[in-house]
Amino acid sequence: MPKLFCLLLVLATTTANTQDVNKLIAAIYNAQHGIKTAVYTLERNDTLVTGTIRKITGTVKIGSLPSDNLFGFTFWAKRDGINRETLYDGKAAFEINHDEKTFSANSNPEWIPHILGSPGGQVVLTDFLRLDTSGAKKITAKEDANFYYLMITLPDLVQYDVVNRTKLFYIDKKSMLPMRRISRQHTLDKVQHLDYSIKALTLNDATAAYDFAAQRYPDTYVVEKSEVNKKLYALKDKPISSFQLEGFDGKNVSTASFNGKLTLLDFWEVWCGPCIESMPKVQELFKKYNGRGLDVYGIMSEDKQLESAKKIVAKKQISFPMLIGTDAVKNTFNLNAVPLYVLIDRSGKIVFISEGFSPTLEDEILKRL
Repeated sequence: MPKLFCLLLVLATTTANTQDVNKLIAAIYNAQHGIKTAVYTLERNDTLVTGTIRKITGTVKIGSLPSDNLFGFTFWAKRDGINRETLYDGKAAFEINHDEKTFSANSNPEWIPHILGSPGGQVVLTDFLRLDTSGAKKITAKEDANFYYLMITLPDLVQYDVVNRTKLFYIDKKSMLPMRRISRQHTLDKVQHLDYSIKALTLNDATAAYDFAAQRYPDTYVVEKSEVNKKLYALKDKPISSFQLEGFDGKNVSTASFNGKLTLLDFWEVWCGPCIESMPKVQELFKKYNGRGLDVYGIMSEDKQLESAKKIVAKKQISFPMLIGTDAVKNTFNLNAVPLYVLIDRSGKIVFISEGFSPTLEDEILKRL
């Protein structure tokens, strides 16, 4: 058993001082540096801010790569029940789809971390081989007979209304490795809880490691094509389809009210950080140009999140009207991602579409006022 906390075992659970916390972190790093390869099965139990509860399981094979600035390791990962594999070889990230017999590869360092959102990436516990304490406001530790509990408190993300951010690590006393991580944060009084737990672990067994020298997918597999949302962009230069939506205030708004006005539709959802971050920019456009004929409507489609959406609007002091979207409207715009901005000219024709807030949006508005 490590010596650094042996004096604290008088109590069933004890708290460490700052010096002991630093020693604990150093001991974790030392244990991680001793790993060449690891294979583990992981169970993940999440409660999302939307209220969705999900359970994910899968298998991960990792290899230490200290020179790697993104993760510090290579990995192969597969989520149970999904016939896809995710790989990172230290240079590029790969997604292999065995059902479609396709693969994708990307070597852009800015994009590669997003692979953690893929099915395989969702079971990768990044802190297992490289404990991340960066940006911590506070670090504390406790222990019991089996684990050290390392609590990291992170700064609030005010621009996203995300507060009370913490990461709790369960450090196994025998291996001194992080075997579990619980990440929590609050958004508009709702809690997001992500719980990663390693269930079985094999260390430094070369026979179990993933062989990156081997062929990663059959020769018959083809490159997965990233297609533009053709249905959405086909709407440009066409009249907007008529619809009627209920506002947050209970009043109905129809496309007939757009006639003679330049109208901007802002599609968003409460869980979308970029949507909320861009709201003040849209509000500023509304304030600047509403008197010259610009109307703006926000459209939020997840009615179960209506109360949370109202809180966001109030907190951000958004004054343009908000509407509750429907499946029919989502289908009309083939809404696959938010934020989405659609500009409609005075004649009712769609003249500008942007998936994500565009710096050219104001210029497009000015052209038509």
